[in-house]
Amino acid sequence: MKSLFSVFFLTLLGLMSAAQAQDLDTSRGPAQLKFDLVPGKTYVQTLESNQSTQMEIQGQKMDQKVNMTMVLSMAVEAGPENGKVVTVVYDRIAMKQDMAGMAIAYDSADPNASQSPLAMMGDMVGKPMKVTMNAEGEVVSVEGAEEIMQAAGGDNPMVGEMLKQFFGEDQLAQMMNTSMSQMIPSDPVAPGDTWPIDLKVSLGPMGEVTYKGTGTLLGYQKLDGVDVAVLDIEAETGLSISSEPTDGDDAASNPLAAMNMKLEEGTSKTRVYWDNTVGFMRASEMEQKMKMSMTNPVDGSALVIPTQQSTKATVEIK
Repeated sequence: MKSLFSVFFLTLLGLMSAAQAQDLDTSRGPAQLKFDLVPGKTYVQTLESNQSTQMEIQGQKMDQKVNMTMVLSMAVEAGPENGKVVTVVYDRIAMKQDMAGMAIAYDSADPNASQSPLAMMGDMVGKPMKVTMNAEGEVVSVEGAEEIMQAAGGDNPMVGEMLKQFFGEDQLAQMMNTSMSQMIPSDPVAPGDTWPIDLKVSLGPMGEVTYKGTGTLLGYQKLDGVDVAVLDIEAETGLSISSEPTDGDDAASNPLAAMNMKLEEGTSKTRVYWDNTVGFMRASEMEQKMKMSMTNPVDGSALVIPTQQSTKATVEIK
């Protein structure tokens, strides 16, 4: 489940990630950066992440490494009242997990991978999610997300329901709106200018994710012949878990609260190559560290799980 959480969270973090800058032009005046997808274009985003986790269970130390590749396409069409409709589809999901010397892998592009324990992830591939935006670029509705979450849960209805709590259609709409409103500055900026980032994304009755930091426009450069703005973002990530019941019975009905789950020392350093002509990023790179603590559901002992993760993203415009 933790890896599935990373899949979707990384999709939204891809908007804030970056690649290395070179030969920066810092002489330009203020400019308005914008999130403005172009109708008739398809944005194909490839995300590659490497995650390393250390944990100790019943006195035994275990390391876990997870390598993941995702390819998703966003086909943009003109919508009602000068808005836009974006059809999002996962085209490929590949994952390799190595824990305690045991490795399992899955790649939706491999027809022989259907027997993998991770094969349920393939059920997410090819299922469309429709995002409708108004003329101001705000997300007004998301359709199809809950079906994708249910597929991600496989045969485990509890996992599917938890994923829906994290990434239900209302939560995804809020994530998209809040990230776009602050990851890209609302006012014109010149090289060296900064802007505050203070995001709170609801997880429904389970709590909320916080993301607080500062964005900086470093300057401009060419990336594969394209003029891009280079943004730096440094932030701290938090997770606030609600102790209120999720179904009116008791607090234990919130599985995160029941496990005393906490996120500590969550930091990220990211950089974005932003192409204003297509209203989206062209490439990105992120380094993230965090420490997750929870109660072991098996024996009630305390688990502390330090995690490091690097993510690279590239975007092809068709």
